[in-house]
Amino acid sequence: PFEWLTNFKSLRHLVLPSRIVFGPSPSSAESSNDGTADASSTTTTTTTTTTTTFHQGSQLQSNDNIQLNALHVGCGTSTLGESLLSLREHTRNHTLQYGRVVNVDNDKNALDSMQRRWEKRKPPSHGDDGNTNNNGNNTNQSEEKQCHGTMEWKCLDFKEDESCRSALNGVYLELLQHDTNEALPTDDDDDDPPGGCFDLVLDKSTLDCLLCAETNVVAQLLYEVYRALRVPTTSTSENNDPSTIDNTTSQSTAALPPSSSSWGGVYVLVTFHPPEFVELLLTQLPGANWHVEYEVIKREMEDVNEDGVWAIDEVVACGSK
Repeated sequence: PFEWLTNFKSLRHLVLPSRIVFGPSPSSAESSNDGTADASSTTTTTTTTTTTTFHQGSQLQSNDNIQLNALHVGCGTSTLGESLLSLREHTRNHTLQYGRVVNVDNDKNALDSMQRRWEKRKPPSHGDDGNTNNNGNNTNQSEEKQCHGTMEWKCLDFKEDESCRSALNGVYLELLQHDTNEALPTDDDDDDPPGGCFDLVLDKSTLDCLLCAETNVVAQLLYEVYRALRVPTTSTSENNDPSTIDNTTSQSTAALPPSSSSWGGVYVLVTFHPPEFVELLLTQLPGANWHVEYEVIKREMEDVNEDGVWAIDEVVACGSK
């Protein structure tokens, strides 16, 4: 694997679980680039939060281990999925991590290659997707998988809606059943296919590639991204509406009780295109409602080391709930 565009280190602060759940901290906002860096050495990152209407979002409880879901679109042979799964962030009241990472691409050979790599690097407690004989200790294996998270690869083509539905509908239904603890119908509804399950959609220049070669697919990609993103929910109490809280307030201990908070999914797009152009693409997507922010990040290419095993990336988030 080779991270030709930019490595995980350069965008790690944008995908930290605490940023997804609580919003960017004041310190991270102050340290962001002012956008004047030389374009040859930087990429523009557009972070987009949605207020979609597909499905209900997550409710935040204190002292929780919060498991987020991530969708990595156009993953190719990138190891960003491994890096996302390794994140463990510890705040005052929560431990946050990505509990499920789904990597999608239309190159089956690349997906097979990365899956073989993961089979060699993953910790033994991951098992083999439930097929490992553990002498009947299924409970312990399930707990270990939950602790380390799970990663999977799906082959799909954004040009074809049927390909997207075939690859992702089953994932959506599983995640929705996990969120609601209720049995869900297995039959696909073409008029209202499932979605709204991912806290993060990460796109490292897949949109750029489509804009260069397959412009007719751009809308389908963005629609699928929008469908995937988790929806922020509102409390039954009008005063507990999380949409009324700004980022500064949400970082304060005087904010709403954690049980009344929820968050929406975030689309992190790494692109060379001007933010004005990207924002125009997003806002012209029919039925979509986006909040767009951007910053310039330093481009750091990396030849990924094949040696060693996957390891936890521990983060202590100061100032978060």
